[in-house]
Amino acid sequence: MEQDTKNLVVAQILSGFKFFDVDGQRYKIISPSSEIKLLGEYVYRDTMQSEKFEDLITRDKAKMILNQLDIWKPKDNKDLEDLEKYNDDLKIQLYQAAFKSNTQNEIRKRLKRTKIIIDKATIKRYSLEHATIEYHSFITKKQFMTALCILDENNQNVYTEKDFWLSDPYLLNTIINKIDQESISISEFREMSRDEPWRSLWTIGKENVFGIPIKDLNDDQKTLVSFSKMYDGAYESPECPAEEVFKDDDMFDGWMLFQKKQRENEKKQQELDRIAGKNGESAGEVFVVAETPEDVGRIQSLNDAGTRRELSQKFKYIKDQGSVKEQHLPEVKRELTRQAAEQFKNSIRGK
Repeated sequence: MEQDTKNLVVAQILSGFKFFDVDGQRYKIISPSSEIKLLGEYVYRDTMQSEKFEDLITRDKAKMILNQLDIWKPKDNKDLEDLEKYNDDLKIQLYQAAFKSNTQNEIRKRLKRTKIIIDKATIKRYSLEHATIEYHSFITKKQFMTALCILDENNQNVYTEKDFWLSDPYLLNTIINKIDQESISISEFREMSRDEPWRSLWTIGKENVFGIPIKDLNDDQKTLVSFSKMYDGAYESPECPAEEVFKDDDMFDGWMLFQKKQRENEKKQQELDRIAGKNGESAGEVFVVAETPEDVGRIQSLNDAGTRRELSQKFKYIKDQGSVKEQHLPEVKRELTRQAAEQFKNSIRGK
């Protein structure tokens, strides 16, 4: 994002309005007031309930149709979820390879391929969204709220609540198209939130920089505040990453995911310690009796990825063998061998 573009966009977000020229006339688009937002919700509700749109399908119906056409089936949701988890894992790997350029390049290639697959899957998942009553209601609400926010050169409303439904849609559609064309991407929001001229203003004023109550912030303002707080948290963290990590969205996401996993692992260990203390156990393994399948899942989630992998291998070995005595389990054999070797070394030292 060029600095002059950044300056302009930050100025627009701070002001809470934009200007657009249509057929030689300049129009001002202000942020929706609390009243306009409320009226917009009424429009959404009334459109959802209107009999005029009974031919439109619901989102639930759209899911059924996609399933029947083999375009998007329930199992595809799990596949997409797994892809997104894999994408997160790649970001963590990217952060951990911060000083390994060749490894980074390979991970970035995999990230790019994974994102393309996720995008294609998401398009399939929502391929009938445009035909749903929920989408139509959302678009009607958006058009209504935008119309009531358009002022002419004399700061007079071009549309009113009453004449909106009867007015020529040309001007409104033109302005909505211009707004969509100039919409700010997530990566641009992130860049603005950590760079000048916004960063200094945010550091001094925080949410008060807009001079309005938080409830009246528009979507762009709320998004910029959200990312600014995210970076504040990282800068204030005892594990604050290097500056180059902040400038790399994927790597920064990896740092955040890595920190989250560490916190989760610490909580799991604390929970295991609590259970061990409660049961009077101090060994490395803690056994908890589950009463329901849901309990099994919660208990297993207390294990880290390595332990879950070991358990999976153990269950597979037992299944393949039919029945196995504990002393014949591979990990038990390894431990017994280790103990024997340790005893042998100690006996040699004693001599």
